[in-house]
Amino acid sequence: MGYEVVSEGFLNTDDRYQSMVIKEKDDLDKILKQQGVDTESIKIDLEKETLALIVPDKSSYPDRISIEEIKKNDQHLINVNYSIETASYVREKNEEVNKPYKLIKIFPAGKDFTRVSFRETNSKSPVFVNNSVENIIKYTNVLEDNRENLFLNYLPLDKGNSWTYDFESPRGKGSQTFSIVTYTNGWSIFDSYFGMSNLALRLDRGGHIHVSSENGNRPFYTPDVLVSYKKEPYKSGTFEFSEIMVVTSSENSNIEFKDIYAKDVGLIYHEHKTNEGVAKYSLTNAYVRGKQIP
Repeated sequence: MGYEVVSEGFLNTDDRYQSMVIKEKDDLDKILKQQGVDTESIKIDLEKETLALIVPDKSSYPDRISIEEIKKNDQHLINVNYSIETASYVREKNEEVNKPYKLIKIFPAGKDFTRVSFRETNSKSPVFVNNSVENIIKYTNVLEDNRENLFLNYLPLDKGNSWTYDFESPRGKGSQTFSIVTYTNGWSIFDSYFGMSNLALRLDRGGHIHVSSENGNRPFYTPDVLVSYKKEPYKSGTFEFSEIMVVTSSENSNIEFKDIYAKDVGLIYHEHKTNEGVAKYSLTNAYVRGKQIP
């Protein structure tokens, strides 16, 4: 597959963008105007081209994004592999910029290819510390009373699984795909996961989730979260699921969120509140254990 750079540079400190697919011309114009780019000079055919915004998680000024490879797999998922390079020439930094971005159009693609997986090829591997069950299970007893319905049943972490979400937030709309690219030592490593690159998830023998990143290992949820199960139809877009698990923040939590999981599918809905408003992610399609959903 081919690609062309539409725009690149550095995001302002207040621009909290993540790597994503841009589906609407209005959302493209909003991003470009924030970066001071003349939108009239940009020619895009969304029927034949897929727009992808690359924003590395850990990178900062004055790094540069270099595209290593773009290819499509059998599930119509476009894999964008890129690396981060340190700029040989550094202009005086504008205090308002903080991290690099690259906006590209991929072709031949278009509306049938809105699932894009972003992977930073030279990023550091997650740090697997204290990863024995004996060391960490004592911190995650949130589901002790629900052993018949643990995350083992609601979060398939097989290599090759991927989930695509449409999202909307006060900053705009778009699409993001998260894929499991490697499985090692009991950890499923994602290309990216809600803005974090090279993050890994793991289920212990008790069915609890643990997350590992460059910041180390910790429980995915704090012990005060609220968990409920429903065996009734739940609709999300064109989907209907019969068995779901809902995880929400407690009343005293500093962060308000809701996660909804479907049995044998994974996370199908996520929302969280920020100072700017509410961000919502809804599953549009997935590839889980060899099955395309829907």
